[in-house]
Parts: sequence; structure tokens; C-alpha cells
Amino acid sequence: MVRGRNPFKLRTLSRRTELFGESHKKALEELESLILEGEPIVLLGPRRVGKTSLLNIALNENKNKICYLYYDLSPFMGQRAINVSQLVVTKSNLLAFSEKAGFRINLKIIEGWRERVTTSEYSRELLNLLRELHGRCDHGAIIFDEAQTLAFLRGLDFRGVFQLIMNSYDNISLVLTGSMPGILSNYLNPEAEEAGFSRFFNEISISRWDSKTTEEYLRKHIDIEEGEVREVSLSLSNVPGFVAMYGHLRWRGLSHSEALSRVYEKAVSLWKSDVRKFLTVYSSHTYYYLLLALAVGSPIGLRYSELMESTFEVAQKMGSSFSESSFKRALRRLKDAGFIEETETGRYLIPEPPLREALRRLRL
Repeated sequence: MVRGRNPFKLRTLSRRTELFGESHKKALEELESLILEGEPIVLLGPRRVGKTSLLNIALNENKNKICYLYYDLSPFMGQRAINVSQLVVTKSNLLAFSEKAGFRINLKIIEGWRERVTTSEYSRELLNLLRELHGRCDHGAIIFDEAQTLAFLRGLDFRGVFQLIMNSYDNISLVLTGSMPGILSNYLNPEAEEAGFSRFFNEISISRWDSKTTEEYLRKHIDIEEGEVREVSLSLSNVPGFVAMYGHLRWRGLSHSEALSRVYEKAVSLWKSDVRKFLTVYSSHTYYYLLLALAVGSPIGLRYSELMESTFEVAQKMGSSFSESSFKRALRRLKDAGFIEETETGRYLIPEPPLREALRRLRL
């Protein structure tokens, strides 16, 4: 077994020195700069590519400069309705700042110290807090991680709060992250003909690594053969979170095949959970039929007509049917959620092998 501290981190990163990949480092620089300028930001990317780590590093490195509120909304993914009493700040440095700056703030409601909260009470405390941040802090930030879940918040439309921040508080940066960019875009701008953020937000996109970055990351800490790197890259789609899991197990002394098998099964399990949460919100069986048709179809994807025909065959086998309008709606939302990608050649496919396997195993 390899000795020493395991360099492959499984938790959210908190230091710049732990970050790997030139594109991720460049994104961190841009994120920090925009926050300090008070700019609105959307940080986009697939699941487990490091969006939360970038935020965590940016806040940790600037904790003496930026007054911030951070909401982690990922636990609410899959819920059809969220009320304001559930909307609790995950972390903040405002109390430390208030002691230094000599101003008084009330966080009892947004930090969850009161069990019963009305919408008006929550709004009043949040708006008062924003005014204090604007008046007392040089740099402020309010962050919503997995912000697309705000579409299911009942009683309070945060889009009005977002507009207030962008129009009136030029030193407060609004930061939204989303692993379902299309759904987030539709929530923020439902009347737009095409999904997009450029009119309102500075967009930072985080992608999966390429195979070269995966190889450099693994070789930095472990001895690994070229064929093993290729298998990791293909099986785990260069997703940083999953590659780090693999490296962590290899560092602990597991063989290549055992480590890859464990991580692959973990990835399948996580994807099954993600899909179940999505299908809980969008309960039409058409979504499931469409995903399954792609999962059992060609790895290079299917064209629109092929996909609709295959989806219809899946539905028939299960004694069901659907309309073309429901098929189109399901296809659009699954693309928005990142479960399906459309290639330049007009084919639809599932981007990650563990997700394909999760769908093949999933039973509703």
C-alpha cells in the first residue's frame, strides 16, 4: 500500500493548490474577478465536474474581502415544492464581518433558527440584509448552488430579488450555479425564444476533463499504464469527481480493475439517484421511455425519427403510448437537464457510460 496522505481529494476542494486542469484554473480566476467586480454570474457544467469546488476556493481565498451568503440547494433536487422555511443559508461569514465593521444583522430566519417562517418575514430579513451588505461591505456575494431548484420554491419568486440586486446593489455579486443549464435558463427568462444567459449574466462554463488532463492528473501521484488510463478515461468520461475517486482507491493500494469497478458502480448508483429525482418532478413516463430507448440504442446516438420510433417501441413493450407533443417536451427537458446531448450531426445520445448503465438498470 502507498504510504502518506492521500492526494486525491473526495471532498469539495478549498485550496487553489488542490485544483487541477488549466481550464478549471482559468475559470477560478474569472470567477474571483467577476465576484469582486460585483457582476452577476452563472457557473454552468455537468454534475461532478467541480463547480462547487471553484466556489468554495474563491470564497475561502477572499473571506476577508467578500461578505457572502451561500445557499446549497442540491438537497432539494427532486422535490416538487420547496417552502421558504427550508431555504436556509448553508454558510456565511457575515457575523465575523459585522463584528469588524460594527453593524448589526439579523440572521435568525435565513439561518434556520426559527421553525415557522412566513414569506413576508423571510423577504423582509433578506432585503434588510442586502441593504446592509450594500452599505457596509466593499464586496458582497449571494450564491445559489444548483439554482434551478428555485423554480419549485413556493410563495417567493427570487427573480424579483435577483433583479433588485442587479439594478440597485452594484457591489453585490449574484452567483448562480446549475448542472441543468436549460432548466435554469427557462426559470430565469421563461419568455426567451432560445435558452441563454448572455443578456443578464456573465457565463462561466466548466466541462469534463479531456483524456490528456485525466492522464496528467493520475500520473502526478500514481504509477499507471497507458491502457489503464484509456480505460479510466472511457469508462468514467473524464469526470473529475469520478477520476479523483479512482485515484483515491489506487493510492490506497487497490488494483486498476478493482478501483475502476468500484468507481463505475458508484457512478451508476449516483446517476440512478439523479434520474429518479428528476423523474419524481417530471412524472410523465415518456421521459423514462425516451431515456431507456437511448440507453439500449447505439452508443453513437439516434436521429430524431429513430429516437421517436425506438421510444414508441419501448412504450409499446410496457403497454403504454404517448403523443408526439409529449415526446418533444420530454426531449427538450432532458436536454435542458443534461441527461441527453445533441451532436453537431443531429444525433441524440447519453454522454456518460455510467448514466447509460444506470438507465438500463433503472426500474420505475
